[in-house]
Amino acid sequence: MTGSTWFISDPHFGHQKVSELRGFRSTEEHDNAIVNQWRKQVRPDDLVFVLGDLSAGGRAVERDALTILRSLPGRKRL
Repeated sequence: MTGSTWFISDPHFGHQKVSELRGFRSTEEHDNAIVNQWRKQVRPDDLVFVLGDLSAGGRAVERDALTILRSLPGRKRL
């Protein structure tokens, strides 16, 4: 059985400026909002296309963003 197909664009995990522009007080609040909504909707057999910028910043931020992404349900395609 195949799951649903989802698309997300520009989550910008760990990006302070984008978090502020989106109305969050911190990157942690911003990232948690994305993660919580993802977990509510995406099932393990779903396919998720991540379009645009996963994060913005140095290697540490990118590494953290990939760690977050790996922890989320679904089969991801960047």
